[in-house]
Amino acid sequence: MVPDASSPRFFERDFMAGTRLDERHIYGHLRGSGSVLGTFPALGRIYRIDGPGLERGERELEAGIKWGWTATKSALRPGGSAATLISPLALKELMDFHELAAISLRGETWMATAREWLTNKNYDEGSANELLDVTSGALTFFKRYTFLFV
Repeated sequence: MVPDASSPRFFERDFMAGTRLDERHIYGHLRGSGSVLGTFPALGRIYRIDGPGLERGERELEAGIKWGWTATKSALRPGGSAATLISPLALKELMDFHELAAISLRGETWMATAREWLTNKNYDEGSANELLDVTSGALTFFKRYTFLFV
């Protein structure tokens, strides 16, 4: 859940829970196996779209997701159309979490890099540990959506 202007903080665990729920509504699952009617894979079966056609559709969906996130980040910048919809601290924390996701995709030593980055951003040890825990728990998710972090 992304906080509104009245919420001073960004809560990464809640955000990831909501994001996973969004994924489940779109794909009917957490992009593993199984399906739910009305979701992307189920519609592919209904309209007998498979192989290259379904892959193309998924790439287009991913491009739309990336475009939406890019547009949102732009709108949240100072002076952007959505800049006043989220508190400055929550926005900073959201963008820091996004950067942590990107760092987590850089290889096996990501945790040390992330901890140093958080220290340089003046996060206290408790907050840094919490962020690293949430990021670790979301690694599989971040890997599925690498295109958002490059």
